[in-house]
Amino acid sequence: MHRDQPTTHPQTPGANPEAPLHRQCRTVVEVEPWRKILLALVATGCVGVAAELGLLGHYEDWAQRIPLLALIGGTIAVVWAGVRPSRSSLRFLQALMTAFAATGVLGVYFHLRSNFEFEVEMLMETLPPDAGAPSIASLDLVVASLRGALPALAPLAMLQLGMLGLLASWRHPVLLQAKSRVRLRREDRLGRPTDHDQPRPSTCKQATPPSVPACGR
Repeated sequence: MHRDQPTTHPQTPGANPEAPLHRQCRTVVEVEPWRKILLALVATGCVGVAAELGLLGHYEDWAQRIPLLALIGGTIAVVWAGVRPSRSSLRFLQALMTAFAATGVLGVYFHLRSNFEFEVEMLMETLPPDAGAPSIASLDLVVASLRGALPALAPLAMLQLGMLGLLASWRHPVLLQAKSRVRLRREDRLGRPTDHDQPRPSTCKQATPPSVPACGR
């Protein structure tokens, strides 16, 4: 009957066999090509949208500067995560992409509000003085706000870029490996038995002592 052999883990050359397992294993993580393609698309989109906003003069007040600052930070985060993927760079990327999504929704609100206020002022000028305020629930007023001077749905481009960036970092191999190392480090700290605590098979051959002939008297 064969005995089950203990599980062994690959070690890096020169690693101390007595060290914890999370310090011995340093595997090289291979990033899937589709993640790199998505990051390249996000970087291209950030540069293009930032250039468009700059040409339109979208920096007159603090609200208009929010997407520009987010795009600059997002470009840095995408390049960092693409060139040197690590736990820090990927978490930074996820934070910036979440800010992208929030900025897109906030931009739609600001554009719609500006268009709505402008359309209400224009409508008030055309109405007679005793007509009263126009109804906010008027369908024509809503459609006019969507078709106003400011493109109401243009900020959703930020939401799209944010979703692509989050998709590129979703279940990233580097994050999964970092999570595994944290778990192993926690187990080492608590003193729980793990795979590296099991006895390892020895590869050294022990020499048998030579037999000594009995001497006759």
